[in-house]
Amino acid sequence: MHRSSLRPPAVVALLVALIALVAAGCGGGGGGGNESADPAKIAPKNTLVWVTGQVRPEGGRKTAVESIAKKVLGVSDPGARIAQLLDKSIRDSGTKASFKDDIEPWLGRRAGVAVTTLGAGGSSQAALIVAAKDTGKAKQALPKLAAENGRKATERDYQGTKYWVSPNDNSVAGVVKDYVVLGTLPAFKAVVDASKGANLTQNSQYKPAGNDKLGSAWIDTKAIVGALGASGQIPGGGAALQGLIGAANQPITMTLAAAARQLTVEAISGVTRQAQSGKPNSLVPDLPGDAWLAVGLPNLGQTIRQTLDQIGSGVGAGLIETAQQQIRAATGLDLNRDILASLGEVAVFGQGSSILTVGGGVMIQTPDPAAARRLLSKIGPLIARQSRGSVRVGRASVAGATGLRFSTARIPGAINAVLRGNRMVIAYTDASTRAALAPRQTLSNAPSFQQASQSLGGAQPALYLAFAPLANLVSATGGANGARARQYLSAFTTLAAGSRVQGNQQVGRFVLSLK
Repeated sequence: MHRSSLRPPAVVALLVALIALVAAGCGGGGGGGNESADPAKIAPKNTLVWVTGQVRPEGGRKTAVESIAKKVLGVSDPGARIAQLLDKSIRDSGTKASFKDDIEPWLGRRAGVAVTTLGAGGSSQAALIVAAKDTGKAKQALPKLAAENGRKATERDYQGTKYWVSPNDNSVAGVVKDYVVLGTLPAFKAVVDASKGANLTQNSQYKPAGNDKLGSAWIDTKAIVGALGASGQIPGGGAALQGLIGAANQPITMTLAAAARQLTVEAISGVTRQAQSGKPNSLVPDLPGDAWLAVGLPNLGQTIRQTLDQIGSGVGAGLIETAQQQIRAATGLDLNRDILASLGEVAVFGQGSSILTVGGGVMIQTPDPAAARRLLSKIGPLIARQSRGSVRVGRASVAGATGLRFSTARIPGAINAVLRGNRMVIAYTDASTRAALAPRQTLSNAPSFQQASQSLGGAQPALYLAFAPLANLVSATGGANGARARQYLSAFTTLAAGSRVQGNQQVGRFVLSLK
């Protein structure tokens, strides 16, 4: 049986080569073959996941990638450094090959990975398709790349296409038209068939990204859910999940763009039920202005309830009823009336740039303060009982909010769970609790947060991360690892993610900004 795990020598060598070239922007053109051929033209029409990119970017994209690589890697010549790491990876794999002699002579400008089958127990199938600028040189190099520790690859044929099987029989490699193809045998055969028949570009739902993008991905969510359901990996054959995602069963298209100080991933999909309201999380802007982490979640209680209702209408009804009874017996709380009724919008935050000042917590906009009070009244005795006295439970009163304080010998500070009006805050340290309830400055007024919002096209960040305080906090752990982590983190300024509704589509953006 051909497994989904591809043999290290051939696959690692080529994948690392692609990453190296994208990061370094090196390499050049050559004669023969078609170095700019579109790999999607031989990817199977029913491909589930398709990821493609420019192996050797040119012009402004090349300049941007080189600039980013220099900042992140901290070296003056990232191309040379990555080439060294690449050759080491090839040597470690037991393959007597090198990038300069066995990959660069035929490597084209475009590559893609096609996932053709998703199965249980590692039986998924995938293929890497790389445009070749010289197919003759590729055919000469593949037997060497497919060999392992002195063991030769086995030459075989499928529908007139020659290919080589690795010694451990986990992956194959061959030249199909103007491309080098590596992958599991079923995926390789599917690519050969597609090269002679229907391919991904003939799929009516497939939308290729523009040539101005560094990379892109296409995910057929409906087909994936169907495949997982048919294989028994989703209870009820995937019908419940299809009902939950609603319009989001449309394919998802993602693109990657690079600028000198920014990497941007944009995803376009059908509008989910939760996103149809178009309302951003109202708590994130109210978080403390010095927060270096902010994560906003939609109406959590309602989302969980809708999910449970959907699952409970099918084969999971008995399981949910049993779970509700167990929760009631263990806590005295009703799942719907007490727990889910307490949960509205949620915002998670982290703050502090040193061991002494680190803190954070969760802010919840509760739609039912009475339910939240019942929750707090029950949760204290439950934690004290379950911890067998190792967690001390007391009363807390911070910034006009009242509730519980939890402390233990294992951590220096205490965790507060307090309620004021319709705001419930669960936070580590009194300082973070107070900052959440009565911040001196809100995140909406922080310049870095405002810039992050602008980078998202005006959408409010549902995820926000500022790297400077995080780098200081990580380096405070000391040692070589802390210093190395600080070096990498210091290259970045912010990470932001958010989405907006545009007609019947949901547009999400993920932006990583650099210094």
